[in-house]
Amino acid sequence: MRKKEKHTNYNYQFKHTAVTITNHPDIQTVDVAEALSIHPIMLYRWRGEMRSGKIQDNDQEARSTSELIDAQKKIKQLEKELAKVRQENGVLRKAEKLFPGKKADSFRFIDEHRSQCSVAALCRKLGVSQGGYYAWKKRANSPRQEEDKRLLGMIVDIHAKSRETYGYPRVFDALRQHGETCGRHRVARLMRENNVVAKMYRRFRKHSHQHHLLWEPRNLLLNRDPVSQANEVWVCDVTYIQVGKHWNYLCTVMDLYTREIIGWSFSRKCDASLAKEALLMALQDHQPIKGAIFHTDRGTEFANKELNAVLDKHNLLVSKSRKGCCWDNANMESFYHTLKTEMVYFHRFRNLVEATAHIMDYLHFYNHERLHSSLGYQSPINYQLQAA
Repeated sequence: MRKKEKHTNYNYQFKHTAVTITNHPDIQTVDVAEALSIHPIMLYRWRGEMRSGKIQDNDQEARSTSELIDAQKKIKQLEKELAKVRQENGVLRKAEKLFPGKKADSFRFIDEHRSQCSVAALCRKLGVSQGGYYAWKKRANSPRQEEDKRLLGMIVDIHAKSRETYGYPRVFDALRQHGETCGRHRVARLMRENNVVAKMYRRFRKHSHQHHLLWEPRNLLLNRDPVSQANEVWVCDVTYIQVGKHWNYLCTVMDLYTREIIGWSFSRKCDASLAKEALLMALQDHQPIKGAIFHTDRGTEFANKELNAVLDKHNLLVSKSRKGCCWDNANMESFYHTLKTEMVYFHRFRNLVEATAHIMDYLHFYNHERLHSSLGYQSPINYQLQAA
């Protein structure tokens, strides 16, 4: 006669704790069930029963003292297993980078991390079978692997004698001088897989401090009333235009009230003199009012002693866009978009003279003829005459 199987009854506290742990995003229900020595389907059923209210705190199943003690022991065991599962999750996140990949790489990863995570969990995460892993572990090295092992010893020796300064190209040449016939990519692979890298000093180091000319940048256009008259706010920016096979740079100054381009400069270099010449052109025919603002972005061409000297001479207040906020200078960005989509992109400039002629022609059209929606569909010159 078949022996009747013993059924274990679990109290409310045990069920509630088990279901709560399975709701954690980094913990799988299968791992919790394995830690509690129960079937995963039981956990799924408990979760559904708790949602529907079938399991209550006052249920009378398994209320004896001995069973409550057993439940407390299992809960403590579950807490220990939970800490282990969290550790395993860290290893499994690393395994995601290998999937999908070569089976040999997956088996090698499992062998390196089997002390931190179970083989079953790693195999399930990497999509390989446990039998395949154990067969790979028992399998003897192939002649190719033995040759790689011998070659790796020579690579490590050459790398050490070079004071760890050789990368794979020099290591490859050194092996050829020793009479070894192997591929360059094979050497690179062996060095990459075994973390044999060249030791080099990082030449560039980012400093946290700023240049003295860039201290305390202020945006004077924020929370400010709209411009009410000409020569009250000037905005300036730089864009690049291709001439032949090289980039050339255009700097323009705009009156924010009339949208007129009052100064510009075009050069092969984006240096201090580029912005200075554009500002000097604007100052020839336009006189800024008292307290006028000169607004630019944070480019280094606007942070130089030559430009600052001209600004101080004419009592222009310096304003800078916020870091990473290109829309602080949106009017100039809009003008450059218009310039390129209406003129630049339709021409292939062969030299600087040809490009300068087209730019002068377009700026005259932009200031005297082109209708601006922000000005009530008037040109900047007509708008200025009517405002005067």
